[in-house]
Parts: sequence; structure tokens; C-alpha cells
Amino acid sequence: MQKTHSSAVALLAEEAEPALGTEEKSEGLHRVQVVGPTTRQERLASMDILRGIALMGILASNISDFSGQNLAGVVYSLPRQTLSGWHSHLDLAVYFLQYIFFHGKTRGLLSMLFGAGVMLLTTRMERRAGAEAASTTFLRRSCWMIVVGLLHAYFIWDGDYIMPYAGTALLFVFACRGLRPKTLLIAGVLITGIPGTYAYLSANKQLPTLRLVERQVVAERVARAGETPTDAQRADQQSWNVMMRPLTYDAQKDAARIREGRQGYLAQLKQSPVEFLKGELISLAIAVVESGGMMLIGMALFKLDFFTGELSSATYVWTILLGVLASLPLTLAGLLKARASGFAPGVVACWMYLPHEFTRVGATLATAAFILLFVKIGAFRGLARRCAAVGQTAMTNYILTSVICQFLFAWGPWKLYGQLEFFQIFYCVFGVWIINLVVSPIWLRYFAFGPIEWVLRSLTYWRRQPMLLRSRDGVGDYRPLA
Repeated sequence: MQKTHSSAVALLAEEAEPALGTEEKSEGLHRVQVVGPTTRQERLASMDILRGIALMGILASNISDFSGQNLAGVVYSLPRQTLSGWHSHLDLAVYFLQYIFFHGKTRGLLSMLFGAGVMLLTTRMERRAGAEAASTTFLRRSCWMIVVGLLHAYFIWDGDYIMPYAGTALLFVFACRGLRPKTLLIAGVLITGIPGTYAYLSANKQLPTLRLVERQVVAERVARAGETPTDAQRADQQSWNVMMRPLTYDAQKDAARIREGRQGYLAQLKQSPVEFLKGELISLAIAVVESGGMMLIGMALFKLDFFTGELSSATYVWTILLGVLASLPLTLAGLLKARASGFAPGVVACWMYLPHEFTRVGATLATAAFILLFVKIGAFRGLARRCAAVGQTAMTNYILTSVICQFLFAWGPWKLYGQLEFFQIFYCVFGVWIINLVVSPIWLRYFAFGPIEWVLRSLTYWRRQPMLLRSRDGVGDYRPLA
């Protein structure tokens, strides 16, 4: 079975990546080039497939923000149409599917892959040029990624992940790469579960509600004991009663939000650079613990050869089963409780927000194992090659997706922000996925990197990297940028 899997991955690599004329040596499923940045032969096909699927899956979550369908700050990405739309039941069903299969899972998978990528880059560089050169290269790469992320966040979309991920890897994750896999796993789970939960609740403004829960419990004990409650306890009881009421749709407030979202590109640039940087620093502080723990788990899984697909099929099957058991029951219970209450803010805080980070770990591991199991048996090879191409050009596709969605919903002539039913916005998701899956393989037939990847690599190594594939066969060469 092991030999069968190696053949499947090798076939994927051969069909997706034509041979390049560079000096290299074989090492397992990937080859290591002596100098320069990562080449196609050196890449792990399974990690590219995972990254491509995770990148496309991220849009299934982010589309609510792009399209203006969510009641932000109330219930995750709960579409307003579930409370007021023509197809509220259909919208609610689609929301359940989005929440169960995509929300937090694809972002968690990207975080794990980011951590694994740190290990892949640094171990490769250490073999080539030593630990000092690896550290210097990683520092330059991370700094330029932060610059790219800031530009993306300010000029295109403020929901950027590049800057907080690169900053987290630079400030925290890189220093942990020498730890044992077991230590990384334990630390990753604990960080995600405890400080990660606190950061997530804080970012989503749920801490006041949960603190009110604590005070409400005390007030109920006082009432059951027949004691006279204090004025503060009476106020807490009243506040809690409000939090337990079904969520209502404020059409006037929502209309103002939609008008603001349809103002166009120039209105987006009116934000003060100082306020923008403050917001980015807050995002980074949250990401260090909320995503940093998942990155540590990714580093551990890389060291255990989980992402190569080389483990036994039974290992991946058990990972799927245990991950589903650790996440799906609580996730479904939270959704059903929230729905039964009319998405009362108090119920949502306790049943959806509070367990989110705990369930995300198991669900993400199950998702990764499920994909890797299909890669291992060589299923859907044509689709897998296309997903691998998306993964190889992940940053370009990520920014391209932002541009397409912003043009559709806010910048372009249609201004669809807040105008579609919730289920309709997934037509846009499928359209972008088709673009990703069709354009990426075509691009990689002629070019060595995606455009953004080329810029990042050229800046990292401070040499203009050859872009055309023929350049890697000796026609072109590496040229300094200055």
C-alpha cells in the first residue's frame, strides 16, 4: 500500500510539474535543489493539494463578508435573510452547511499548513546553507509577506490573513521549530483551546455576554435562596432577559450598513492609515494565539509525515473518526440550540462561540485526513492536479479572489453588496473556484511561479527569479534586483 501511494503522488507531481533543468538530488517524495528558492520538483504534491483546497474553502466562509449578507458581530456569518428573506428556510439550510463544513475548518487548515510550510522552508534551507542562512531567509520572507499583507488589507480587502499569519510565524512559531512533535501537539492544542478561545471571544465581542452569564448564575442562586437581590443583580437579570430574546432584524440599521458597503473603491481608502495600522496590530495579537496554536500543530504533523500521506490508511481513517466525534456533535448541538432560541445572543455566545476553538481542532484534523486519504489512494487525480496548481499559486489566487469579489460586490458597476439572497452568493463562490481551477494549471504550463509568488521570492532572495519555465532550463538566469 505504501508503494501504491508513492506512485500516486509521484504521478501527480509528474503530470502537474514538468521536469526542470536544475542541479538536484532525490529525497523521498520531493527533491532538494542545492541553491535558490523552492522549485517545482521540490514541492510536496500532497501539501499543495491541501493548500489549494483550503484556499478555495476559505472563500466559502469569507463570501458572507464580501457580499454583505452577514449580521456581523451577532452570530458568526448568520445571513440576514434567515430572519427576513424570501427563501429563509433555504438560506438557513445553506448557512448550516457553510457553518458545519467550512467555518473555521479551512482557516484552521491554512494555519496548520502555514506551520508546516515554516518547517519545510527552514529544514530545506538548513540543509543547503546552514541554520544562520535559513534564519535570515525566513526573516526576509516573513517581512516581505507582512508588507504584501498590509498592501492587500489596505488597498483591496481588510479581511487579510497574510499579515497576521506571517507576523505570527515570525514572532512566535519560528522559534518553536526545534521542539519535539509531541510537545508541539500538546502546546498547540492547549494554546488554541485556552488563550485561543479567549482571543476569539474577544475579537467577536462575546466576553461581555459570557461575563453576564456568570453574574446571572449568582443572581439566580440569590433568588432561589430567598434573599433580596442587589440593584446590580436586578440589572443583570434584566440584561440577561434581553440577551435571551430571539434575534430581531433591524431593517433601518441594515440598510445603512449596505449603503456604506456599496460606496465604491475610493470610499474604502478614506480610512486613516493610523487607525488601519492599529486594527492590523490587533489582528496580529489575536492571531498569535488563535492561529499560532494551529500552526504548532501543523509543524508537529509535518514532522510526523502526516501531510505527505505516507502514514497508513488506518491512521487517516482513525483521525477522521476521532476528529468528527470530537467536533460534530457539539457543533450540531450548538446550531440546533441557537436555532431553537431564535439565535438569541446569550445562547449563541454559550453554544456557538464558546466551544468554537475546541471543535475546530478536531474538525480541521478530520478534514485534512479525509483529503489526504483520497490523495493516498490516487482518487480524482485530474481534480487533484488542478487543486495542486491552485496551492502552488496560493497567494496569487488569494489576492485574485479578493479582487474579483470586491469588484462584484462593491467596486464594479453591479454593486451586489447586500443585494442577493444568501444561497445566491454561492454561485459567485463556484464561479471563482472555476477560475482558480482553470487558470492556475494553464499559468503553470508557461511560468515557474504565480505573479505574487514571483515577486515575493525575488524580494526574499534579492535576485530576480526566472519567471518563464524555459528560463529554468538555462535560457535565463538569476539577476540581482539592485
